[in-house]
Amino acid sequence: MDLNYYTELKGTIRIAGGTQPKNAGLCAFHYLQHGLSPIDFMCIGANANQQATKAMGVFRHIVENSEDFKTVEVAFQPMLFKTPTKDNATGVMQDKNVTVWRTVLFNRKKI
Repeated sequence: MDLNYYTELKGTIRIAGGTQPKNAGLCAFHYLQHGLSPIDFMCIGANANQQATKAMGVFRHIVENSEDFKTVEVAFQPMLFKTPTKDNATGVMQDKNVTVWRTVLFNRKKI
């Protein structure tokens, strides 16, 4: 499988294994309030993906309980890219797979 390179956007939030999910979720909400779209949660590795999942949960909870976004529903589209990164041990640049969780917003339907 030949992956494309990811191009960071203004709404990209880089998530690391030590990222605080609440802070990343609040950052995503700030982006939403200021009209940045799409909002991407970008992460490399299992620990970062775990923190991204928590941050997305925080973000979704904030949106669903916000007076300004009562009709907005949040979902996430997982995507796989590659990105050049510097190896911490050797300092050599190499390509790594990167997971990007793209925020998808749509109008909440009344039941």
